[in-house]
Amino acid sequence: MNIIRLHSSTIFKNMPRVVTIGAFDGLHLGHQDLIGQLSLQKDKLAPLQRTLITFEPLPHEVFMAQTHIARVMQLRDKIACLQTLDAIDELVIIPFKKDVLAISADDFVQKILIQQLNTKILVIGDDFRFGYKALGDYKLLEAYAKQGYFELIEIESRHLLGERISSTRVRRALANADFAQIKALTGREYNISGRVIHGRKLARTLGFPTLNISLRHRNLPLRGVFNVKAVSLDAQRTEYSGLANIGFRPTVDGVKSMLEVHLLGGITGDFYGKYFSITFLNKIRDEQKFSGIDALKKQIEQDALQANLYAKINKI
Repeated sequence: MNIIRLHSSTIFKNMPRVVTIGAFDGLHLGHQDLIGQLSLQKDKLAPLQRTLITFEPLPHEVFMAQTHIARVMQLRDKIACLQTLDAIDELVIIPFKKDVLAISADDFVQKILIQQLNTKILVIGDDFRFGYKALGDYKLLEAYAKQGYFELIEIESRHLLGERISSTRVRRALANADFAQIKALTGREYNISGRVIHGRKLARTLGFPTLNISLRHRNLPLRGVFNVKAVSLDAQRTEYSGLANIGFRPTVDGVKSMLEVHLLGGITGDFYGKYFSITFLNKIRDEQKFSGIDALKKQIEQDALQANLYAKINKI
């Protein structure tokens, strides 16, 4: 999968493409329906390059910055998931900044879809909007399609238990730590990946050393203490049972959200700089503020007992 960050000077290979566009936050089953169409359509006219266009940061993080709507998936995890699906040839990432915000819907179609990407088939969802003030819609794209610029395919939203599958629904399930619902909506377990960085090393003094996982986007839907599976993202792909805390650590006056993972079984090592994928299995409790370090330590001991029992029962 070729990854391209779009800039004004970006030059694309002159090849016909089948294209889909969206934020794709969470890559749920509805998103996967869109992506699946790229492979179904790629041999329709000629061997077409399967291209997915997405945005970074996400549009809602720009348009609704004050509402603090959490993102479901970090870009790193989105890329990893797309690579696992193996359903696209090319990922185009558009930096969602002021100059992009000012692009009219017509200019987006003419300059990006037609001129730069040579789009022959465009696949969109039934709620797709784009361009300046989101004025671009199906009718505008249909007008271009009728002029022969590309074929337009609109995919209906997928529903589960009578409700539309959406990033908002996945976000709600995450906020409720409903991991069974998340798997039903996305087709996979929920995970976050990142690099192990140096922290304050307070947990080590409490007898529970942790992997501090760097979170580029700290506004995530999850808060609390969880049973997790940690997998090293190296050639060995070593798996560990873990106890994770994600949140602001109010007892120690934390000011930014962190993901800290304690590996069960007394496992320690020099993991700094290494990448891990953390899969969330179930929630133990909410994050809370304790009266002091001693009370926090006692609670972590109880959490660790529960986590070890969970790992033993579930053979993790």
